[in-house]
Amino acid sequence: MNGKCCQSSDGGRLAAYVRQMNRRAIAHTCSAYAASCIRDSADQSDSVQMCTAKTECMKTGVHVGPYSGRHYAGMTRI
Repeated sequence: MNGKCCQSSDGGRLAAYVRQMNRRAIAHTCSAYAASCIRDSADQSDSVQMCTAKTECMKTGVHVGPYSGRHYAGMTRI
């Protein structure tokens, strides 16, 4: 067996890794994270409603991922 049968069957781990690495390249600001939320969830029907956390982030400096619930603290409020 040459191993080629399993090269693309990573269970989605590669896609998640690529998204995470791309997210690290995003500026640590409320505006940038809100824009990336809309871009990353463009195929979701509720993306506009779910990605409205920018105003809350501008008040508190904490962005909450709408789908993951993960908190990103210490954001620059621009």
